[in-house]
Amino acid sequence: WQSTTKGITINAASVCARTANAAEQVAIALALLDQRNEHIFSDSRAAIRAFSVGAVCKEAKNILGDKLLTTHTITWFPAHMGNMDGGIINLNELAHSRARGLAVRGHGGPLGRTGDFVNRDPPTTYNEITQHFAMDRRIFPPPHAKLNRAQALTLRLLQTETYPNPAFLHKLYPDVYLTNSCTKCGGLATLHHMLWECPSVRGTDTASSRKWDSALRSPDITSQLWAVQRAHDAALGLGLTVPSWERPAVC
Repeated sequence: WQSTTKGITINAASVCARTANAAEQVAIALALLDQRNEHIFSDSRAAIRAFSVGAVCKEAKNILGDKLLTTHTITWFPAHMGNMDGGIINLNELAHSRARGLAVRGHGGPLGRTGDFVNRDPPTTYNEITQHFAMDRRIFPPPHAKLNRAQALTLRLLQTETYPNPAFLHKLYPDVYLTNSCTKCGGLATLHHMLWECPSVRGTDTASSRKWDSALRSPDITSQLWAVQRAHDAALGLGLTVPSWERPAVC
């Protein structure tokens, strides 16, 4: 750990930690051993949270032993803020640089290896954990920020294959939608037929199942606009009521 007033390294330790969070906890534990420093600053929210709830890693616990901690405060300080105005050195950046110099000292492999250490802080709070699993299960990207509300809704309907189509609407409202056939070619007017299978919608811009899947999985604004505009035009051509916007659909 490093002094916040003099910018000198006070103490350091070698520890075999598989996460940056554990290494940060060890640094805090080393600082807690010094009774002269009541205020400790760290740029790791996860490490500070571990101390606040009493769930530190075993390496930090071994350093602290049975020490009674009553006079210290641990405060979060934002990382990677650069130097201060006027050329004043940011001591947090200096500490970070020195910590990187001390890293992997006891490891026999080259410094460039990436498979031995996991640098991401693990999720710890309820929101972080649920967000982690939600993002891990996500298949499709969210609508691009430049899509308007109708376009974003259209994209989500396409991604979930719930966009209005004659075959589906005929099942729901047979008295209103009297047929499930395509008015262009007479085939079964499913969503896939309406979007790329019908010969009447192919034209020069050849669409396919693979191209549609790629567009719906792409976070790119151009791909998303291509998909929503083609679906919109196909639906209007069949007389369906769908979310609409003024043409052209531009970002």
